[in-house]
Amino acid sequence: MQMTSRESCRGIFRQNNLLTAIAIHIQECLIFVFKNKHYFQTKSVTTYNTRTTKLKYPKHRLTLTEKGPEYSCIKYYNKVTDHIRETTALKIFKKQIFKLLVQIEPYTVDEFLMYEMGDTSNC
Repeated sequence: MQMTSRESCRGIFRQNNLLTAIAIHIQECLIFVFKNKHYFQTKSVTTYNTRTTKLKYPKHRLTLTEKGPEYSCIKYYNKVTDHIRETTALKIFKKQIFKLLVQIEPYTVDEFLMYEMGDTSNC
């Protein structure tokens, strides 16, 4: 596909089933968390025991901590839907994350964090 130097790539990544640089970063963070869940503390969303848990943020005093990789990875992981977080197989998890990120096509981390996930059960 020929594009001029002034054309936006928005939509082209989705069309060609490719990830943006930011999407690759988010994907790697999510896979890291999935593979290393045992290093993170979970918090139950409800008072009774369910499989739907989110990760706890580490205690901190400085806002610099919130800009670190551990905090960012937790933020991304907590953002994805319960359906994706409850996946137990790495291969399926990777496929769901890839489809989600191609669909969102984020150019910034904020675009990913502000995206309304809704029902992504088809991912």
